[in-house]
Amino acid sequence: MGKEVRPEIEYQGLAGFVEIAAPEAVFQYPKYSVDAPPGKIDRRVFIGGDYTLMPILREIKKVVIESGYQPILASDFDMPKDRTRELSFRLLMQCRFAIFELTLSAGQISEMEKALTFPEIRVLPVFMAQDEERIPPRELSVMITQINPQPQGYVTIDELKQKVRAFLGMPVL
Repeated sequence: MGKEVRPEIEYQGLAGFVEIAAPEAVFQYPKYSVDAPPGKIDRRVFIGGDYTLMPILREIKKVVIESGYQPILASDFDMPKDRTRELSFRLLMQCRFAIFELTLSAGQISEMEKALTFPEIRVLPVFMAQDEERIPPRELSVMITQINPQPQGYVTIDELKQKVRAFLGMPVL
């Protein structure tokens, strides 16, 4: 005797078993002009990092805003790909603070090295650490770990936020 198929319980894909939520709204960040970044230069904070870690960069951005500063994240600007290096450096030079997330190496390494040559730009280099020893990840070049200021490891997002807040509380040189 064959199995009876009852249409009301027949497999109909995931929709038959779970409630499918509507997709979340996609947030469109305003695209700014590199020639006229928002905020005053003394309150601008350049945020650099590999865009693979965009959720982390957005957390840094939120803390910068909460601290009363203007975040400058290159992805928030109209920028032709063939001029990315030039225009990112231009944005950086229009800031007095810079925070670089170094866990994954990308263009932020060049940006950070440029920032370090200008004493009027205060720099906070950070990286994700596995544990309380805060050993830099293998991907982070030994040369980068020897810069001044020395990169700071964070174990949790709360610790990262705390480091950003403390950094922004420092007086501008």
